[in-house]
Amino acid sequence: MFKRTYKRNISLLAGLEFTSYFGITSFWILFFIQNGLSLLQIGLLESIFHGTSLLCEIPSGM
Repeated sequence: MFKRTYKRNISLLAGLEFTSYFGITSFWILFFIQNGLSLLQIGLLESIFHGTSLLCEIPSGM
């Protein structure tokens, strides 16, 4: 019984890792381009997003 559960969990973890590394960034960038933003503006928005994410994770100890 436990062996089947472990095998299932390994499959689920592999699927989760694939989807988390796939990300939504490519679609996000295409969305911004379709709405008329330049690559510089998109880069600035991405840097603000990642900087804010970093600052918000500091209190949690990550």
